[in-house]
Amino acid sequence: MYKESQELPKFKPGELVKVNHLTHDSRMPTHRTGLVVEEIPATKSFTKMYTILFVGTDVELKFHEMFLESVNKDLT
Repeated sequence: MYKESQELPKFKPGELVKVNHLTHDSRMPTHRTGLVVEEIPATKSFTKMYTILFVGTDVELKFHEMFLESVNKDLT
């Protein structure tokens, strides 16, 4: 049976995100939390890629939107 595609979240530069556990990169810190630095322009795809700067590091990595989760904005 055909499932309707679920729209993935759209992130903005400066937004706090977490990389989910469905992907791995040895350069990524264990906390997996970072800021969206930029949205990478799509070439032949309808999906988005983002550059993430990890909190407390100078590590910047690129991830497909399906691997990113928005961090709750009510962290007070």
